[in-house]
Amino acid sequence: MTGTALENRLAEMSSLITLAQPGMRGSLERLIGFGGRPNPRVIRTELAPVYLRRTQADVLVELPERIEIDEWVEPSEEDLAAYRNTPAVLVYKRMAATIGDGTRTSAKYERLREIVDEHLSQGRKVLVFSFFLQVIADVCDLVGDTAQITGGTSHGERQRIIDEFTTAPDARVLVGQIDAGGIGVNLQAAQVVIIMEPQLKPSTEWHAIARAHRMGQSKTVTVHRLMVRGTIEERIVELLRKKTEIFRTYADDSAMREASSMATDSGDSLEAALERLLEKGE
Repeated sequence: MTGTALENRLAEMSSLITLAQPGMRGSLERLIGFGGRPNPRVIRTELAPVYLRRTQADVLVELPERIEIDEWVEPSEEDLAAYRNTPAVLVYKRMAATIGDGTRTSAKYERLREIVDEHLSQGRKVLVFSFFLQVIADVCDLVGDTAQITGGTSHGERQRIIDEFTTAPDARVLVGQIDAGGIGVNLQAAQVVIIMEPQLKPSTEWHAIARAHRMGQSKTVTVHRLMVRGTIEERIVELLRKKTEIFRTYADDSAMREASSMATDSGDSLEAALERLLEKGE
């Protein structure tokens, strides 16, 4: 049982199904192989005896609306100069797109402050997620004294923070490392989710959003994704769109359709593709 049948490549789905039904290994290799453009309708038919997907919408019809907003931020001259002077290494470029010159005055931070202030003025509680510990520390300073959940937060402390955020009227913002606070945490008290940078797997963002938009939520949830023009984030969003298309084409029964040039198993990782772009200076 899994919430995410595949994340990067179609072969991941093959591995999961083989684990559940080893006798299908041969037919899966024939259907999926190591590339090409398998017909999604054929795959759905062949996998029907062992693959059943029920989406959140199928089982939680009472869930309120979810509004998703892509916030494309125009960088300042200082932001661009800092970004261009950052070594051409994916992790450094990703962080530079957010922090700018490191003085907490980047265009993305300014937009974050505006979004948080707007929602707090309306009495809404806010979740902010980032992959980077530096960004988490900066956000905590920008929005004031607020709790944070990272990979280093103990189970007991994590639960205390969640309970306080849920029940205390003055606990209005919670900042989390997306790989830690975005998994296995229930935060239905929040009505707003802010994702500070595009992630390298679509499911990472899906899981983070589901911390608030889940069973027990009674109000509309608004999701803001912050991204900076003219940086590696544009490329990440483009490649994530293709990976999401693979999932919807092959793993989501409600969205199966004819294979396209995007719905292929390239055998490549998103990180490797982005690193090559940086090496080319793109």
